[in-house]
Amino acid sequence: MKKVVIAGVGVLALAFVGFLGAAAMQPNVITVERTLLIDAQPQDIWVHVADYNNFVDWSPWTPMDPAATREISTPAYGIGSTYAWSGNDEVGTGSMKTITYEEPTKMEQELVFTAPWESSSTVFYELTEVDGGTSVRWGFEEHPNFQMKMATLFMDMDEMLGGQYEQGLANLAEKAQATAAKRIADEKQAAELAAKAEAAALIPEE
Repeated sequence: MKKVVIAGVGVLALAFVGFLGAAAMQPNVITVERTLLIDAQPQDIWVHVADYNNFVDWSPWTPMDPAATREISTPAYGIGSTYAWSGNDEVGTGSMKTITYEEPTKMEQELVFTAPWESSSTVFYELTEVDGGTSVRWGFEEHPNFQMKMATLFMDMDEMLGGQYEQGLANLAEKAQATAAKRIADEKQAAELAAKAEAAALIPEE
């Protein structure tokens, strides 16, 4: 019986060592990203991406906990601006800080989670004007610690979060296209008023 117990312990020890080895071999970088072509100009999108007050309106995580508490810096955009939140297990507790700000094409944020687990990563946005609108690339890059590497043996981060990024981009497109429509309408009205003023100026006074 003793030999059987010793053998069982040996098998478990080998399995544990194998598990640690498999975790150590996990990628040193985790990236989840999605891209969407939005029928709007970069500046129509940028206002929703760069300002944390507007980010809340299209974020796919806002509906997961409408009662979450939020703290947004003033100003709510630009290098050094911050956004912190605390919510349920679905949204967790954490903060973001803008560290790169190149209006209206590129932005990076330092993302830190303190619950339900601790992690840090870099969120990135890239806006590229193309035929048909603007290509928006949004995602994050993380250099996982050993604990996170062990977790990735049991979960696929892209599969788990990819759909949320897709939903967020769809929400963003709706907001940006409404902004673009208003801008176009305002520009048209301004042009019409300018044309009327110019025509009136050509009429000789009696």
